[in-house]
Amino acid sequence: MTIHAASAAVLAFLLPFVAAPPAPARQETTPPAADAAVEGIVVHQDGSPAAGVPVTVEGYDDPGLAGFLTLFFSLGFACLFDACGGQSTDGAGATTGADGGYRGSLPGSYVAGTETDTDWTVTAALPPAEGQVRGPSSEFEFEVNIAVQAAPPLPLWEETPTFSVDGWEATVSVDGDPPAGTGRPTVSIATSGGTISSPAPTATVDLRRLESDRSTSQPSPPAGYASAYADVRVPHANGRTIYHQVVSTGVVGLPAIDLTPPSRGAACTLAKTDGTVVSVPRGQSCSATDGNRSGPVGSYGTESITVELDAPVEMVDVFVVGCLDECTVEASADGVSWTTLAHSWTDGDTATTPYNELLVASPDGPLAARFVRVSGPGGVEGVTEVSVWPAPPVPVPPTTVAPTTIPATTIPGVLTGALPDSPGDDDRGDTAPLAVAALFALALSGAAVALVTVRGRRPA
Repeated sequence: MTIHAASAAVLAFLLPFVAAPPAPARQETTPPAADAAVEGIVVHQDGSPAAGVPVTVEGYDDPGLAGFLTLFFSLGFACLFDACGGQSTDGAGATTGADGGYRGSLPGSYVAGTETDTDWTVTAALPPAEGQVRGPSSEFEFEVNIAVQAAPPLPLWEETPTFSVDGWEATVSVDGDPPAGTGRPTVSIATSGGTISSPAPTATVDLRRLESDRSTSQPSPPAGYASAYADVRVPHANGRTIYHQVVSTGVVGLPAIDLTPPSRGAACTLAKTDGTVVSVPRGQSCSATDGNRSGPVGSYGTESITVELDAPVEMVDVFVVGCLDECTVEASADGVSWTTLAHSWTDGDTATTPYNELLVASPDGPLAARFVRVSGPGGVEGVTEVSVWPAPPVPVPPTTVAPTTIPATTIPGVLTGALPDSPGDDDRGDTAPLAVAALFALALSGAAVALVTVRGRRPA
């Protein structure tokens, strides 16, 4: 069946539903929600009460699977009618008293006998100490199922990590154990390009793996912190509440290092298996050099990709994202004579990095080259980025680092009021005709669903 035939069949099936009159409104049977409260204490690392600590309360209603499907399959049109998004709610926070206690409000969140869907987050944070860009913080996330949520203590991990930088490599360490009752401590290094975490007490990473993303106009310097986690179950009259906790140390800023490679925005040439060649000039968003590590370079049948820099670069490494171990990486000064680079490949052990598949190709010594070519026996359409790196810069002495140069919003996880996420594997399957037909049909289905939703919301 062709794509057009499949689309026609889907439209024929959906037409009666689109043309049908709106369904009658269902009677509301859920009892109205009442205001609830959350109360607890904030304690120092040694367990003593922490007085004068600001505590914030925020809620979020996740649209769930239905919202995601509506967003995806309606190509975003349903969002114009508020059919796919979540909703945030501000609760009333407080400042802890002499006993470390606080009480916050949870507006419209309690329905007797049920657990409401709103995810509430309570956060306590200290101001930054000397050498920190953010102070220690402690937060938990929960759902309301009792009028007064008696929360577990919010413990503060009052440690300041230390760091060192050697070329492209950064190391962050934290001394001391996290507060009692928490587990899984990790040390993380984060930039606007992503986060890499390792089990405590030390994390050492090649900062180039946190290459600045294309969407970041002002990349932030790297930052280091440690976190620990716990799921605390608190029994009460209505059953129990599970509080998902994350406790973080203060955040330290590392020396400012430019993590945008000289290959960013470079021109490229795609060679196809059918003999055709596609050239993308500089400034026209070559997918292999645009800084988008989730967008493939080309369609099925891309045999090789050649990146052309503006001028020769004394390269020491080439990072290729999304290329299998069988790929070949070559470098050339003139585009005629090529040198094959030795490489190593990692997969599966970097789940918390911005990407899971990374091929690092290196010459025997510094090599002045203007062209880099990536090819493979199975094609290279899965490649998402080719980054050419020169020798590492001379680190800025730590004494010159201004902590205020790192905006809080650029450090993922602990600075955004949400639990840190671990990005999953990128899906890089073949764009076969049947898959295209299926996605096209599903998109039409979603658009029809969005239209039905809009019709159903029109006044009688």
